[in-house]
Amino acid sequence: GAAQRDAEAIMACFRALPQVAQVLGSGLTKTSVRTHDGLQADWFGLTFVNPPYSQPRVWIEKALAETQRDPTLRVILLLPAATDTGWYHDLLVPHATIQFLRGRLRFLDWDGQPAGQPTSGSLLAYLPKGWGHALP
Repeated sequence: GAAQRDAEAIMACFRALPQVAQVLGSGLTKTSVRTHDGLQADWFGLTFVNPPYSQPRVWIEKALAETQRDPTLRVILLLPAATDTGWYHDLLVPHATIQFLRGRLRFLDWDGQPAGQPTSGSLLAYLPKGWGHALP
């Protein structure tokens, strides 16, 4: 059904990012963004977020608020490597461990079909800062 297709599409995204897949593992509970508003819900455990590249600030702010609410929470954000932006300097540099990804990612749609590519590089931001520095 749709839930299985969503889970498969999410796992396809993880396969494209082996370093994320290694951290998240196969036991992660996956929640579809089509049925779940991640900005309204509480986050828990280990949370991977692939926000719209056009709106990273609100998702970074949410991640910061959630890690303050729950000190055991660990968040991985997939973001554009826009080092010239205010959100990068104001929110990521002081609060996240940052890992730049080599090359450009290729995104898949919910059906696992190619859905475009960012116009620039990407990064993984691990929150809170200090976590994620030993990851591949």
